Parts: sequence; C-alpha cells; structure tokens
Amino acid sequence: MSLWRAVGEENAAFVLLLSDAVQRSPQAYLNPLGVGAFHLLQASKNVLQFGLYLDAMCVNSKYIAEPWWVRLDEFGPFKDQLRSDFSQELAKTFLDRGWAFIAPPPILHASPGDVAIAGGSIGTFGAPVQWDSAYGIVTAGHVAGPIGSIAYTAAPGGKLQQIGSVVFSRTAAGAGPRGGADVGLIELAGTMPKGWAQSKGITAQALDKVDVQRNSGPAQAELKGMYAWLAYPNTNIVFADIYQTDTAITQQGDSGAVAHHKGTGDIVGHVVGGTGTVASYIQEIDYQLRVIAAQAPFANIHL
Repeated sequence: MSLWRAVGEENAAFVLLLSDAVQRSPQAYLNPLGVGAFHLLQASKNVLQFGLYLDAMCVNSKYIAEPWWVRLDEFGPFKDQLRSDFSQELAKTFLDRGWAFIAPPPILHASPGDVAIAGGSIGTFGAPVQWDSAYGIVTAGHVAGPIGSIAYTAAPGGKLQQIGSVVFSRTAAGAGPRGGADVGLIELAGTMPKGWAQSKGITAQALDKVDVQRNSGPAQAELKGMYAWLAYPNTNIVFADIYQTDTAITQQGDSGAVAHHKGTGDIVGHVVGGTGTVASYIQEIDYQLRVIAAQAPFANIHL
C-alpha cells in the first residue's frame, strides 16, 4: 500500500488503527470523511500528525468559510472514545498527535470546458503510459466513463477531435470503507510515437512540492500528507491513497490532471477532486497503476 511509503511504516500502522476504530464507531468520531497522516505547521513538531477530515457542515458552520486544523483533544467525546478503543498508551499517542481538519466536504473536479471528453464527465488528460504494443493516456475514472466510450479532445476552434477509446475505468463508487481507485485509461489510435511513456513514478512525502499540469496551465503546491481513505459525502465514493495539498490549485474540470514532483519531475499521481479554495486531492500513481495492472490485458502497464 502506498501509504506505507508516503508516511512511513509506523505512521501508516497508526493511521490504519485509527481508521479501523472510525469504521467500527463512525458516529462516535463525528463521521469523518478521511483518516491520514500529515505534516502540520500548527503542531510545531517535526513529526507527522494523525488527522481526521471532519465535515464543517456537521461540526461548526464557521469552518465552512475558514477551514482549519484543530487538536483532537479539544473534542471532549473523542477522548473517551479513544480510551475505549485503545490502550492507555495508544490513546495518549492519538491525543498527543491527533488533529481534525475541519472544512467543507470535497467535490469531484469535473465540468464542461476542459480538454478530456469521454463517456463520464469532462476533465483533463494525465500521464502517458504503454502496455504491450499499445499506448494511451491516464485520466480520472469519473472523466473516462464506461469502457468503450469514445474519447475526444478540444481541437483549435473548439471542435472535438476523436483520439481513442476508454479501455479501463474505475470510479471508486462502491469501493467500500477502505477506498478504491478513480482512474481511467484511454487507448490512443495510430502508431506509438518514439519515446512515449518514459516517465517515472514517485511516492512523495509531506512537504514535497508538486506541479499539476492543468489545462489552464501549471500550478504548484506543497503536500501536507496522505489519507489512507477519503470519502465524498452523500455518495458511495471512497478513494484510497490520496495526497492533500496545502492550498487549492485545481478546480472543476481539472480531474485527471497529472501531478509532477517538483524536485525530480517524476509523476506523483492524478487529480481526483478538491475542497473549495482549501485543498486539492491527488491519487497516488503507483496505486492507480497497480489497480489497472490487476487486469490481465494491462499486466505490464508502465509509465
């Protein structure tokens, strides 16, 4: 699981323990939208903190306009629940290093006006890949839509130009409490160009900078950390292995855009959504490719 590489084995183990507790008693933890580990300036400590993403609409309306990180030990009911779910030592760890990110709920970033047009929503094309003698482009699953859908891009003058078809698609809808992938694969027509898909993937760390290649131009942000899973309220969509940026650098229509590591140029993942003006969410590339590769026709897919 990519979480282990992104936040370290010990932190990942703590995240999964907290995640299990949340899934056993979600209401006791105010039905969080996600559980992860993050580097927080508010903590003034050079260690990752454990975070719950709480929906501001269910906690306090003031956080809708001013999202913020708040210590878990400021929520009285959490103290008793953590002490009930864990040993005294573990409960103390979560209270000492536990925070709640209170903000409006995330939304999918897809809307008319962007270049990737397939059977789902309209979004953005991502990283180039190849498998066997075929080649294509990765995007978000909710952009790609059903397998077999024709994929288009916007040609000069606004006309649509057919470029290929969707050969793989997952949307994370119905993925269950552990989450799933939101990834689509579009096979391109014609002969594969020389030098296609020679990028590398990388598991980023908290405080790493990323460049997101949006249709409107590149944008840069810093990663705070990664959620083991992130749920979208009022849907059955749950994503696994999701980075959160320190500020919002994407908007509707940017779903599927590729994020590059600022230091190496390697591929970190693809945009799957965001929270207003607060943060953008990027699903980790290694996880996405492993999900695609689990299907026999794409067993050797690579960047």
